[in-house]
Amino acid sequence: MIIESLSIVDFKDKTATSYDFSDGTNLIVSTGNKKGKSSLLKSIYYTLGFDIRQFPSGWNISNKVFQLKV
Repeated sequence: MIIESLSIVDFKDKTATSYDFSDGTNLIVSTGNKKGKSSLLKSIYYTLGFDIRQFPSGWNISNKVFQLKV
């Protein structure tokens, strides 16, 4: 499966975030901790139907819509 993008919309906070992925292999890296790497991966897993036991603190997933473009 090739993921083109992930969109997350928060209806309560009225915010939206989109992540676009390139063709081929994509690496998710940052210069430190607490930058959102695990949150991004958990969001992809959740959108694919996996049971995510713990989202980042402050996230209320009932207010969010997750969409993958494959």
